[in-house]
Amino acid sequence: LESPPDFNPFKRFYVLKKSEVQDNDWIRLYLELAVATTNRSYEDHRHDLSKLKIIKVAIKTTPQDLEPHEILGAYDATLYIRYKDSCEGKVVDRIAIVRRYLREKLAILGSIHSSDTIIPKKEE
Repeated sequence: LESPPDFNPFKRFYVLKKSEVQDNDWIRLYLELAVATTNRSYEDHRHDLSKLKIIKVAIKTTPQDLEPHEILGAYDATLYIRYKDSCEGKVVDRIAIVRRYLREKLAILGSIHSSDTIIPKKEE
């Protein structure tokens, strides 16, 4: 079996500028929710969410032909949040995947996923 091609959302979708991430606190909230719901089975270990550091955020929207100023407000979006986490006594590089779907009547539907896989560093 051949392995599937690498999926890199940061090359395929709109990547937010650092200022866009800083100006939209809800992105940090989505990351904290993803980490908290992923690690809730560890009863003896409380995850220190303040140590999470967002590295890069990519957004895939439906429809995909939105203008850059419309992307952050899209009703249907998948966010790929790359972050560093020092929860295990070492710094690890992870990606949280958060799907947001908003109905126009203000109901929020969606799902939150977080990867536990460490992203390997590429040799320079």
